[in-house]
Amino acid sequence: MIQTVKLEKAALKLLKNNLKIQKNEKILVVTDRKNCRVCNAVFRVSQGFSKNVVAVHISDKRSNSGPLPKLKQLFSSVDVIIAPTTKSISHSPETRVARKRHGVRVASMPKITGELFVKAFTVSVAQQKAINGRLLKKLRGKRVRVTNKSGTDLTIGINKQKFDSDDGDCSKKGSLRNIPSGEVSAAPISDVNGKLCIDVWNGHLKPKNIKLEIANGKIVGYSKEAAQFITYLRKNGECATYVVELGIGTNPKHRKPIGNILHDEKILGSAHIAFGGFGNLRKCPIHEDVIIMKPTIQVDRKTIMENGVPKW
Repeated sequence: MIQTVKLEKAALKLLKNNLKIQKNEKILVVTDRKNCRVCNAVFRVSQGFSKNVVAVHISDKRSNSGPLPKLKQLFSSVDVIIAPTTKSISHSPETRVARKRHGVRVASMPKITGELFVKAFTVSVAQQKAINGRLLKKLRGKRVRVTNKSGTDLTIGINKQKFDSDDGDCSKKGSLRNIPSGEVSAAPISDVNGKLCIDVWNGHLKPKNIKLEIANGKIVGYSKEAAQFITYLRKNGECATYVVELGIGTNPKHRKPIGNILHDEKILGSAHIAFGGFGNLRKCPIHEDVIIMKPTIQVDRKTIMENGVPKW
């Protein structure tokens, strides 16, 4: 078990280096866990920065990025939201309103563990910004093609698409960052066609033959082994069968999947596709990511990653 002192040192780095907390800013710590040691460490350290620190417990029965209507007013009344949770709040409608209308800064940590929290700060904000910046320059084009040896072969339109850099810098008003950070992503997207073979999903490190056929951004066919995945998505409505995001992992300290999506989607040498919602831009009760390992990625036929090895 990670020592409390290490968790508190990591919390201090989060507050000083990533969030750049100012004296007496209003801080909201959100969790859906009982006896959350990361949450407790963040709360204790936050009290050294501000007299306005509040903790709130939310249900663990909701879907990833599911709505939180009872917290809409509270989310919008603070300066910073820190969320060590099991289910994500990143793309919940209330989170988006707080960010976009009120400038609230959000550090989202779905499925964070003590080990991951301490490891999260081994790559500095400056280092991650530099890596992501080089990739962003390579993503200027009209079409992305993602292939790999598992059988994925997707073509994704990115013309006029804005890519976001999740680099750990959560100091600007309205910013949303994962901790640990390390990805570049575009959402919402809809011009997606081809085949997707899921290499990692929701704790499944080696799911067998989960293959999806996608046309115009929607799942239109799937292998029999993918039935469980499809059933899971459809519990949240037909909207959950639409692709909403393309992401590329960029964290050099994340190399192999561990079955935790917060870690795995940041792997340098991976890509990910998400289904479902994205705040108010694409409404759906769920936002579900799946991982593509060791992809070859081309932008307008120029290779920017080959079998998981970056070319930037």
